[in-house]
Amino acid sequence: MIKKLEKPPIKEVVIGIKFSKKIFDLDYFENIYNNSFKKEYPQKENTVRINITQNKFKETYTKAEQTGIRIKDIENNSDIILEVDRIALIKKEPYYQKGGDELIEEFLKILCILKDKVSYKAIEDFGLKYVNFIQIEKGQQSEFFTIKETLNTKNTDLKTDNFVEKYVLKNETQMAIINLSKKPNRNLIDIIFDIDVHTYNFIKDQDDILKNFKVLRKLKNKIFFNNFPKATEMEEFKNDR
Repeated sequence: MIKKLEKPPIKEVVIGIKFSKKIFDLDYFENIYNNSFKKEYPQKENTVRINITQNKFKETYTKAEQTGIRIKDIENNSDIILEVDRIALIKKEPYYQKGGDELIEEFLKILCILKDKVSYKAIEDFGLKYVNFIQIEKGQQSEFFTIKETLNTKNTDLKTDNFVEKYVLKNETQMAIINLSKKPNRNLIDIIFDIDVHTYNFIKDQDDILKNFKVLRKLKNKIFFNNFPKATEMEEFKNDR
C-alpha cells in the first residue's frame, strides 16, 4: 500500500503541460478570460519572457515579450498561467490540503474550457511539482534525508550551490528534478524539499492526462518517502497509512 500522510508538508503544487509549438494567441486569452475565468479569478497580470540574442559582433540584446496571462483567485490560493505554449495550475496552502484528486479535476476543467484550441498531439511535457517545507532539529538532517536513486537510470546529475542540492534523474519517458535546500534557523534546520516530476509519454486525450497524473503522483510519493523515510515517524504529519 502507498504510504500517505494525513497532513503532508506541502506548501505549493503545480500541474502543467508544455506544447511543442504555439497553440494560443494573446487575443484568445483576453476573450476566454472575460468569458470563462474573470468571475472566479478577478486578478490578472501579463506574463513575459526575456529573449536574449547576439549579433555578429557578439553584442547581446534582451527583449521582453508578453507570452500570456497569470490569473489569481480572490483568496490568492490558486493561480492559472495561460501562455502561448503552456498551461499551468498552481495551488497553495491551505487549499492543496484538500488533496490531489481535486487538483486534477480542476486542471481537466481548464482543458475543457480551452478545448477548441488545445492540441493534445502537440503536448511535449506533462509535469507535477510539489514544494514541501519541513523543520527538523540541527544534526538530524543526515538521518532524515538520503537522496536515493528513484528512476531506473544511470543518467543522474548533481549540482550544489551553497545550501541547495539539485538532482536531475532521467530515463526514456520520465524526468525527476529534486531541489533540496537546508538552511539553519536557530536550533532548527529549515528544509525545502522540492520535487518536480515529468513524463514525455504520448498523450492523445484527457484520459491519458489522468493516467499520467496517477503515474507522476506515485513517482512523487516514491521520491518523497525514499528520501525522507522518517516522515512517517513525525507527529506533525499525522501519518495515516
